[in-house]
Amino acid sequence: MNAVSEVRPAVPASPDHHPAEDTLSRHVSGRLAVGHALVVAAHLRFCATCRAAVRLNETAGGVLLADIAPADLAPDALERTLARLDAPAAEIDLVPPARFGGTALPAALSALTNPRWRWLAPGIARMNVKLPNTATREHAWLLRVAPGYALPSHGHSGWEATCVLAGGFTDLTGQYGPGDVAEMDESADHSPVADPGEPCICLIAWDGPLVVRGFIPRLFQLMTGI
Repeated sequence: MNAVSEVRPAVPASPDHHPAEDTLSRHVSGRLAVGHALVVAAHLRFCATCRAAVRLNETAGGVLLADIAPADLAPDALERTLARLDAPAAEIDLVPPARFGGTALPAALSALTNPRWRWLAPGIARMNVKLPNTATREHAWLLRVAPGYALPSHGHSGWEATCVLAGGFTDLTGQYGPGDVAEMDESADHSPVADPGEPCICLIAWDGPLVVRGFIPRLFQLMTGI
């Protein structure tokens, strides 16, 4: 595997697809699932518009906190706070990025232990992302899909959040390029296809097993555990 080198990839001025306003608000307040927050942080690396929205939310939150009447703390409040500070947290700082095999990835993902792509299916490889302090239903991968290859048609038993890091894909909701975010829920079914050109590399996080359609996709699910 090539050595990791620190570089700053070129990024678009503004992606076309952004997290929902409620997603950004919950990201600022710390109410997003760890994997979902990592996807949003990856998008913020690309998107000045959403970075400004996050700063606005942070400012508004500070004003609201300043207006809240003081309240007595629980007797063990300090102990619990110190314990949380000592606990491992999800790394979501995105600058500077690192490279894995020539592909620019967020610095948050450089902490992966012995990272390498693993074959998942023809034209598709994955890299596991370890999410600390998460529910057992929550998972995250880096996914690399060769141009023209498609993921099996599937729905969702929970949420799914994806940020494109390189290349792009197209599904029934539109075309997604670097920095774009796709957020799905139980109502969505899709079969993303990697666009022509370079491989599509995405950071994808989801909660609960996927709902696959058809016999062969079902076999794919049994083999991969998704």
